[in-house]
Amino acid sequence: MPDLRQRVEEDRGIIKKIQSVIPGYSGYRKREDIRAADDLLRIQLSERMGRARAEVEKCRKSLVDAMLTEQLDRLGQLVNKFKTVEGAVRHAEGGYTGFSTQIRIEEAELNQLYEFDYNMVNYLLNIEQGILPLRGAVEAENGAAIKTEITNLRTRLEDFETTWKARMKRITGTEVM
Repeated sequence: MPDLRQRVEEDRGIIKKIQSVIPGYSGYRKREDIRAADDLLRIQLSERMGRARAEVEKCRKSLVDAMLTEQLDRLGQLVNKFKTVEGAVRHAEGGYTGFSTQIRIEEAELNQLYEFDYNMVNYLLNIEQGILPLRGAVEAENGAAIKTEITNLRTRLEDFETTWKARMKRITGTEVM
């Protein structure tokens, strides 16, 4: 995934470049660009999470089609967990939002939040990789393996969620140091 801060910087229009030389405005503009990068990253994370959820839903449909109902509840709970986490990421408060805001993130703090984001990207990749064994277990109609893979995938999703919550605590200033 390219560095979104750099991408936003490169995508600035001529007017924004001119405005960046106005005294007092350049810091505001930089923070707004970082906020835009933060928004892009959160959207990308939630979209990938949505695609992963859709793959899990396909596995659930395959279980229904094969009339293998033993793990349907567990798989349904996993789908709901995906929806919860996906929504939390997509609809979270962004970074710096201007002159008057409830949550104000300075540039240095927001850069620290990218460390959380980097970890979440890694967890998301682990989630995506965890879908393949689940799909294989479903296709093999192996109930014990399905249960194991649901548990493994849920653990990966919870790791992502834990990092997300830590990130949000950092943003809101409720993190215990």
